[in-house]
Amino acid sequence: MLDEHERATIVAIAETFLPGGDGAPGATDVDAYATIADPAYGVTPYLAEVVADVDAWCVARRLRTFVALSPEDREVALEERMGLRGMVIASWYRPAYEGILALTKLAYFGGLRGGLGLGYLAFPGASRGWAPASAGGAWAAADTPRPLVVGGGSTIRIDGAGAIATVRASVVAVGEDARATLRVKAPDGRFFDLAVRSDDGGRGVVNDVELPVLSGGPAAGAWRLEIGRAAGGGELAAWSLRVRTDLDEATWRR
Repeated sequence: MLDEHERATIVAIAETFLPGGDGAPGATDVDAYATIADPAYGVTPYLAEVVADVDAWCVARRLRTFVALSPEDREVALEERMGLRGMVIASWYRPAYEGILALTKLAYFGGLRGGLGLGYLAFPGASRGWAPASAGGAWAAADTPRPLVVGGGSTIRIDGAGAIATVRASVVAVGEDARATLRVKAPDGRFFDLAVRSDDGGRGVVNDVELPVLSGGPAAGAWRLEIGRAAGGGELAAWSLRVRTDLDEATWRR
């Protein structure tokens, strides 16, 4: 089992591979560490060695451990250890670094632990079938990040036909005191409230939560995420929706 520093280093490596920001969720938001540390994928026995390797390299070259480096220096350090800046300085553990990279991508693009990555990519994930004209699919806000200020908000505009069968929401908030009550409001005016609060790492995540009370209404139109209460700090970094309509369900049953 990894200690606190080792875990923080693996998380930092994953976030360097797939950083969040500018309205996009990152590796931390999709819990890439859980996939990387899953024994089923075979990288677990090498994680402590990777941490020792990258820290020894960073201390020798930059007098700091990996987690203490700037994002730019972290990127350079990983490129050096993975042979992208010359094989002479590549690590003996290069295949393990490559495994961590592959599993970070799997967590993000595979939707293994929720729909944050899929929503941002506008890919709804595995499906039993989609109707051609349906408003179903994945939709991400294009007008984030935004400050977590009471009365503020963000809009996702959905096009297409059909009534909502299921809708799931994902939200990322960042900041040391990012605490807020967020109201997801459907085009017909119905709403569902979500609470978000940043953890010790300064990120608060609501991951692929179903909003059952919104089923039955029109899927198309303006969907709003409104900030009802806020602690006065942080920002809404990203949010997305994954929608299925009655047309999609009918297509599957044929």
